[in-house]
Parts: sequence; C-alpha cells; structure tokens
Amino acid sequence: MKVALIAAPYPLEEAPSPPLGLCYVAAAFEAAGAQVCILDYMVRRYTPEKLVQELSAFNPDIIGTGSVTLNFYAAADILKTAKKFLPGAVTVMGGPHVSFDYDNTLRQFPEIDLVVIGEGEQTIRELLPVIGDRKAWSGVPGLAFSAEGGICFTGSRDLITDLDDLPL
Repeated sequence: MKVALIAAPYPLEEAPSPPLGLCYVAAAFEAAGAQVCILDYMVRRYTPEKLVQELSAFNPDIIGTGSVTLNFYAAADILKTAKKFLPGAVTVMGGPHVSFDYDNTLRQFPEIDLVVIGEGEQTIRELLPVIGDRKAWSGVPGLAFSAEGGICFTGSRDLITDLDDLPL
C-alpha cells in the first residue's frame, strides 16, 4: 500500500517549519505497513502540474493532507486535483479545521473520501487494513465520511495518553 502525504501551502510569508504532524502521520502509516512519500508544498512551491507529475511517479493508493483553517481551501483543492487525476485513490484529510467541521467539509468537497477526526495515529493503525473495504470504515473510531443518507461519524477516539507509544 502506497500513501502520499501532502503538506499544503500556508498563506503566511514566514520561515516554514517541518510538517511535524504530517511526519507523525507518516510514521503511523509506515508502522502499519505502508510505503510513504511526503510532498512538502510549504517549502516547494505548489502547482497542480507538479502534483500530478509527483503522484504519477509514486502512484499512491491513498492521498492525504492536513489543514488548519488558514490553508483549508488550498488543501481541499489539492485533494480535488489529486482525485481528478487518480479517481481510484482514497483521499483523506485530517487536522484541526476538518476535525471540528467535517460535516461541511464532506458536503462541500465530495472528492474527499475520509476525514480523520482528532489525533490520527491510532485511527490509521486500524484503518489501513480495511481501507479498501468502505463498509468496514464505520467500525473504525475517529472517522467521518459520506454515506447513503448523509455523513457517517464513527465516534470520537480517546486522546493518546502515552506519547512514547507513537512511532518515530
């Protein structure tokens, strides 16, 4: 299973910092058995053409990104472009913005298949083995996704109490 994780552009002109949250997510995917590629468009200027070229070279099964409110629309647009190019890939978004506004996110952007609510490391561990079985998603706490009849929210997941349990 191949996972492309994307650090979406951020609208402020300040010294960028490494996408630490995305790196924790990458480590969780790797610990669950996935091959991971991080595309950092905070540092490397984003263009849709560059995204398509890099996705073509890696050919991921899952394409994910995170967002805060300031870069939510840029991140959602990246997933929209990715889904258009690789319609069979599962698109996933996490981060603070979608954690509190998953309902509007999924209704406004049908190209986003899954939203990870809150901390995603434990959710990823349970999700990766069933990612290809959409019916099984409802059994993984910490997710939201579009389903017949509306939006399915699988319930909150407890916060991680021992940070030493996180993969590096």
